[in-house]
Amino acid sequence: MNRRSAWIVRVLMGLVFVAGVCYACWPYYSDPVARLVQSEFLVGCGDAVHLDGVGVESADTGSYDEDDDPSPPQGGGNGIEHYSWSPPYGEFTEDGAGHATIRVWIPGPHNFTLTVTDGEEETDMTVGELTVVEIGDVIEGSAAADNVIVSVGSSVEFFALPNGASLWPPGRPNWTLWQPSGGVATYTENPTGSIIVSNLIVAGAYYAQATCGDYDDGDGGLIVAVEVASLTPDVGTEFDDGDGNENTNSYSVCVANEGVVHVTATPYPNVEEDHLPGDWSLEGGQTSGELVSAVDRTTPGLTTIECDCGVSSKTTKIYVVEVDKVVK
Repeated sequence: MNRRSAWIVRVLMGLVFVAGVCYACWPYYSDPVARLVQSEFLVGCGDAVHLDGVGVESADTGSYDEDDDPSPPQGGGNGIEHYSWSPPYGEFTEDGAGHATIRVWIPGPHNFTLTVTDGEEETDMTVGELTVVEIGDVIEGSAAADNVIVSVGSSVEFFALPNGASLWPPGRPNWTLWQPSGGVATYTENPTGSIIVSNLIVAGAYYAQATCGDYDDGDGGLIVAVEVASLTPDVGTEFDDGDGNENTNSYSVCVANEGVVHVTATPYPNVEEDHLPGDWSLEGGQTSGELVSAVDRTTPGLTTIECDCGVSSKTTKIYVVEVDKVVK
C-alpha cells in the first residue's frame, strides 16, 4: 500500500468511527415499492377481478420494502404497513392486506391504483388498467340479426361484436340457444365471437343470445325456420292415392263449364310472401306468386302442384274428372 492509499484508509476510518461508535453499521430506512402481480385485465361486464399487491416473495412479485428484511443494514425501519386501493366505479371489497376484488359493468378501459405505506409513512403508488367488454351487437352477415328467416334444414351463423374493446376476454362471449318444442338444433361457438346454428330441421322460432360477463344482459339473433305446412285446394274431395306418403295428397274435382281450382301453399310459421326464404318454390299449374297456383277445371286431366322449402316438401295432385271417369 502506498502512502496515498494509506492516507485514504485513515480518513475513511476516521469518518466511520466517531467516539467509538460505528456509524456505518447503523441501519438505513428504505422506501416502499408498490407493484401489482397483474396490472392489466381484459374481462367481461361485471366479472370478478382479483387484485393482488402482495404476490409471492420467492417469485419476486408484488409490493416490497427492504425494511421488511430484519438483517443489517436493512431492517432499521418498519416495512409496508398499509395497502390502499383506488378502484373505478363498481363493486369493491378488500381484505386490508393487499388483496381486493372488483366488479365493473361500464364498458371500456378503467384505471385503478395501489398505494403502499411503510412504518415511516413513506409511500409509493402504481397504476393498473381494467378493460371491460360487453356485447355490442349481434349480426348475421352484414345485417342486424333481428329476424333471420330460413328454410328448415338450414344453418345460420351469427357474429357478436364487442363493445369496450376490440378483442374478447378469454372464454367470452358465451352463447345460449332457445329452440321450439322438439327442436334438435346444435351450435358451435368460435373464438372470434360467432356461433353457427345447425340442424334447424324443426320449424319454428329459435333465439341465440350472446353474453359477455356476469352482469351483461347481452344481445341475440332470432331465427325463423320455415316449412311447407300444407298445400290444399279450395274445392275437391281428397282420396287415398295409396302411396303411403303423407306429404303427397290427391283430390278429385268434377269438371265444370268454367272456373279454376285454387291450390294454396301455407308456410309455418306463417310469414308474409315477401319474407319467404329464398329457396321457397311453388311449381305446377298457373302460379300467382309464391303461395297460390290455379288449375283449370273445364278440361278433364291431372295437374301436379309441388311446393318445396329446404328439406320440407308437399305435393298435391288435382284430378279434374267427368262423371264416372277418372283421368290418370
